[in-house]
Amino acid sequence: MTGYLDDKGDPCIDVEVTNPLGWKKTLKCVIDTGFTGFLSIPILEAFPIGLLLVGTMPVTLADGSTQYKLMCLGEAHLADEAKIGTI
Repeated sequence: MTGYLDDKGDPCIDVEVTNPLGWKKTLKCVIDTGFTGFLSIPILEAFPIGLLLVGTMPVTLADGSTQYKLMCLGEAHLADEAKIGTI
């Protein structure tokens, strides 16, 4: 597993995301050491993969404000390891 710097200098890694039916897509993910969740992706990336909607949850942003975000169930694959979680 090798990370890289994107054109803006952000540290990134490629993660393969799959749904329960096996649909998959490899996404460029920015490594954010302040993020405490499983995996966060844009909604426009989640729909084509067919992730299962499981609800919403409040998310506190860096400025202290709160937004509600859609939560989906999916599986993240990185190197030879895979984990199921809310995305």
